[in-house]
Amino acid sequence: KPMTETEVIDYLETLDPTLTATYNVYQTLLFHSQRNDFDAFKHVVESMPEGVSSLMTTSLKTLKKHLPRIENTFKYSFSNGPLEGTINKIKVIKRVAYGYRSFWNFKHRILVSFNLTQKSTSAIADRAA
Repeated sequence: KPMTETEVIDYLETLDPTLTATYNVYQTLLFHSQRNDFDAFKHVVESMPEGVSSLMTTSLKTLKKHLPRIENTFKYSFSNGPLEGTINKIKVIKRVAYGYRSFWNFKHRILVSFNLTQKSTSAIADRAA
């Protein structure tokens, strides 16, 4: 009979207490991160639990060092995802547009792709008159 994921984890935890402690710290950090509970997250990081692996200790020290910046990720919902998407799209255009002789054409291709084209000043002047 195949084992479920939970059964595998339970079995592995019986083999090594360090693995158990490390896994529990990881799961606790993950839980508080998903619940957006910075105070509890900070408490786990600063308490430096005993019996965890040396790699987890290093990770906790790194997290402790960067706690002010981590707190900002809990406070604010900003993401650089849209910026990454924009950069990726420009790279795709650049790859497809290889060989453009005119930088002006290349720049306008990017602006058109993002609907960032400006109305010509003559068209605006005509409407105002």
